[in-house]
Amino acid sequence: MRRVLSSEFRVMSLFLFITAYSLLVTVPADAAFVQATSTQCADSATTQVYSFSTAPVVNNYVFVVLSAYAGTINQGTSTVTDNKSNTYTRAIQVQASANAYTAIHSAKAATSGGTFTITISVVSGTGNYFCSAAMEWDGITSATLDQTSSNTGTGVLAGDSGTTAATTTASELVVASIYPLVSSAAIGISSPATTGYTALGVQQDNSAHAGWQGSYKTVSATGTQIANWTWTAANGNFGGVIATYALNTGGPVAAPRLTMLGVGP
Repeated sequence: MRRVLSSEFRVMSLFLFITAYSLLVTVPADAAFVQATSTQCADSATTQVYSFSTAPVVNNYVFVVLSAYAGTINQGTSTVTDNKSNTYTRAIQVQASANAYTAIHSAKAATSGGTFTITISVVSGTGNYFCSAAMEWDGITSATLDQTSSNTGTGVLAGDSGTTAATTTASELVVASIYPLVSSAAIGISSPATTGYTALGVQQDNSAHAGWQGSYKTVSATGTQIANWTWTAANGNFGGVIATYALNTGGPVAAPRLTMLGVGP
């Protein structure tokens, strides 16, 4: 009888230990793309407003990549908000001209649910043109802005974001955006950017809209980052930006599990 009780006590103690340990160990998923809106444009407008088809999951990250042509010269500094009162941070912005801007913003969706609506605005009150898209990523404990760069050019058929300093962590999300300020309804800009990027969205008509291309990729080793584009319509100005985010997923951790146990006397 004493041996039976001793064996039962050992099994119960081990079970309680594993249960308590499991509660202390987190098992983060790898960072992953969840969804994106299609390319959204608002023409001769005060603001741009649109929604995800499905509300982002609470604590996932939202990235907004945009171009904006301000109705007033030098009044294109962009701001992003949503109807859930999440806080957006502008990583970087650059002017392609006195009116034309491109920028990258992000926020942690601390609050979500129902209809999740994004609003983009610039300092200029009216007559603004916007093209943009938003994307959601999960499996991220913190998307820390690491490196940024920007570049501009005039009278050219190619442009880039500028080259960042070397990233400080191996696992990072790289987001890039360009405003090709070309007087054409068919810019012919390359989409996605090169090399290794996925297209987030593109607007090839810079006559009726604000021309734009946004791209992203993930990297698994430290190093400098750049995004490159070309276009075919005509020589023009451009403004390009890039931002890298340290994903800090924590890496996969094996969860404790109870297997078949041999219990001796």
